[in-house]
Amino acid sequence: MTAEIVEQNDEIIVIKDEEGNKHECNKLFTFDSDETKLSYICYADKNLDENGNVIVYAGTYDPTGEDPVIKPIKTEKEWKVIQETLSEIIGNVKGDENEG
Repeated sequence: MTAEIVEQNDEIIVIKDEEGNKHECNKLFTFDSDETKLSYICYADKNLDENGNVIVYAGTYDPTGEDPVIKPIKTEKEWKVIQETLSEIIGNVKGDENEG
């Protein structure tokens, strides 16, 4: 699924889906991968799964904003890069919580 970023700031992005519906989402993090040479964005809307967990979405994007489309992840290698980055971020957050 592709989505167009119609507004964004440091914390929020507003995307327009393929049907033209707008959704306000929390921008969780962005990163560039040396391995894939792509930029990624991870975000969550206000929907929860059947277990009450936040649903996180990820895609590639143009950080310059010239191409405002979030494109789907195409390969297992890309998913692995995203999962590794997410695990690293979670580990850092848990480490910070243990220090306090």
